[in-house]
Amino acid sequence: MSPKNGLEGYKYTPFPQDDSKGDYIRYLTLHAGSGDEPLQCTVHTAPMVHTEYEAVSYVWGSDVRDQMITCNGRQLPITTNLFRVLQRVRQPDAPRSIWADLICINQEDLDEKGYQVSIMGKIYRHANRVLIHMGGDDKGHGQKVRSLLETICTKIKQVLLMIPTDWNTYPYPDQSDSILTDSRWDSLRLLLEETWFTRGWVVREAGFAKDGQVYWGDSEFSWDDLMRTCAWLYKRAVNTLYDKSFDGRIPLAHVEVFEDRHAEYAKLFTTEMTWVNASLLGYLSLTKQLNLKDERDRIYAFLELVENEERPIHLRPNYKDHFLHVYHQFAAEYIRSTRYIGLLSNVEHDGLSLHSGIPSWVPRWDMSVTRTGYAFAPADSGYLPLTSRDGSFSEPTVENDSILSSEGVIIDTILHASQALDSSSTTVDTISNIWQTFDNTANGWSYPSENRLGVFIGILTAGTREGDALEWLRSMAAFYQIIYEQSGSPAGIEAPSWLAEASSIDLFLNTVKGYTHNRKLVLTKRGYIGLASAMAQKGDACGIIFGCTTPCILRGSSDRDCYKYLGAAYIVGQDHWKTSDGRVIFSEILGSEDSKDWVDWDVEERDIRLC
Repeated sequence: MSPKNGLEGYKYTPFPQDDSKGDYIRYLTLHAGSGDEPLQCTVHTAPMVHTEYEAVSYVWGSDVRDQMITCNGRQLPITTNLFRVLQRVRQPDAPRSIWADLICINQEDLDEKGYQVSIMGKIYRHANRVLIHMGGDDKGHGQKVRSLLETICTKIKQVLLMIPTDWNTYPYPDQSDSILTDSRWDSLRLLLEETWFTRGWVVREAGFAKDGQVYWGDSEFSWDDLMRTCAWLYKRAVNTLYDKSFDGRIPLAHVEVFEDRHAEYAKLFTTEMTWVNASLLGYLSLTKQLNLKDERDRIYAFLELVENEERPIHLRPNYKDHFLHVYHQFAAEYIRSTRYIGLLSNVEHDGLSLHSGIPSWVPRWDMSVTRTGYAFAPADSGYLPLTSRDGSFSEPTVENDSILSSEGVIIDTILHASQALDSSSTTVDTISNIWQTFDNTANGWSYPSENRLGVFIGILTAGTREGDALEWLRSMAAFYQIIYEQSGSPAGIEAPSWLAEASSIDLFLNTVKGYTHNRKLVLTKRGYIGLASAMAQKGDACGIIFGCTTPCILRGSSDRDCYKYLGAAYIVGQDHWKTSDGRVIFSEILGSEDSKDWVDWDVEERDIRLC
């Protein structure tokens, strides 16, 4: 768009090369105005530490710059979305100091852009407030959301006064509580469907805010209150989450950042075993499904998210590099710097990615294959790394940036793999058919024969549960009963629990759909059952790479001494225990300290090379 009114176009001046004053940024003084009055501002360059400003977070939208703002008496074309944001936050009677990326970074200077992106976290941390613009049309729902947040946050504050500050002490609401069916949840769902929540960059823009203020239509409310409400819904109102169609809409990356910064509060809603420490890998995984215009930003946008990363990675953004090379470079640098192989828990593949020109052990952060939030035993969780016979694991090595080598053991081979499951079409009948195929195909079982169906049912949700414990057990038992009866109620399998009586399968089935989406159930030659990559097929190897938290699926390559890494697999071992009411529980991952079943087999520990 060409300048109008005879004004010259705005030209950027390079930042001063004076490191003694710290990082320089630009910010703008947005002149007072209202309605359709032209946007005018003064652009300043200053050391960030000496500058006070508010940063905006918004949806870029189209790259077309079809609107104008006057900067220092010259015109600068901007996008329609930023134009509307600045109109919304502009004050009618006073100037306002604003940082907005499209104006404050010279987008045409890739070197400047790379450096400013590398300090973006600092920019948002330093801002007095982050103004989060969701959109101009709330269709009348903004005030309802604000009211709901006030209700939930008031309830939370009241409960906090009455409970001990310990793991998972925040109570579940009574199922008759009217808040669980409140119509205002529908308004919140519409907010979470706004395009802003699909953006990748906004995770840290909002997450770093000292004070986040949300603008939706004419309504304004606190970002922290929104996060508290989403976390309460996700952790304590699971049935509402499913009944109101929130599944897949909860902004998990945002909730994770909030809980990272309010850890003592977050632990009230979480068991110690399921607590996952904030980590760069965790954020890269949670943000896979979010939209970024530049695939390189799937790493660059989140490098600063973890403030106390024990294994820091220093990677300067380079927008001249191909995104796959960026992923490859990051993976190799991560393993070399951290001497840690947990990166493998983030590897997922489809039919094309295995042949993309980079090693199979490099995570593809641009691909969201499985459902976000349904990882099993991720790195940095409470699960311990799997170790060798003597309880050790060695540091991995990267050879010539292409071969990842680490000690491990090949323990089994896939005998049968189900079809890849899809959450939109998975039913109890789907699962029942897979079970009957497994039961008819197995050459024998590694588990007590009467418990084999129980193991299968537990595998479906990777050994986890959702919601209230008793409600979960009832729903799981009801699901077990259906599979048992559809199999002909065989005498050689443990009968259903009394917990199944008059119980609904909905809670358990919804969780099954989440964990099995784009995964396969697999049966091994030794009679183990697992949940694995959608790429797994008959003949693939099951291995344990020491230092990882789960077994994995490997495929031989043209290099006989090297494997393609298909992904992690959730397989439980033979170790089990009984509850006070007689239920038999298999919860130890195959290869964990109490389930090193393979130590008595004719298999040897060895270097496993991944290519």
